[in-house]
Amino acid sequence: MSKAERVEDVRESVLIDRPPSPFAEHRPPLFTRDFILLCLIALGYFFSFFFFFPTLPFYIKHLGRREADVGLLMGRIATHVGFTPMYLCGSGCVGVALAIFLWGNRAVRQ
Repeated sequence: MSKAERVEDVRESVLIDRPPSPFAEHRPPLFTRDFILLCLIALGYFFSFFFFFPTLPFYIKHLGRREADVGLLMGRIATHVGFTPMYLCGSGCVGVALAIFLWGNRAVRQ
């Protein structure tokens, strides 16, 4: 038996004699219309979020205040309340947003 025949024999035995893979089951496609729509919505949300912050000082200046007033306001709140409560409040807001997301996701599936 030549080397080419052995390679072909091994190739056939691997393809024929191998038991079916448990991962060979049918999986739905990832890039569905809903997935692409969700990605576009998330992209739009984050674009609007990050376009807001660079323009906030200009908006505050347009209202007749100084650009530094935004930072001063947040600094005064953090100094008055404390940095730890500010971090906990931010973490709490993220937790509430996650809970709302999970609740909404479950409601959509039902």
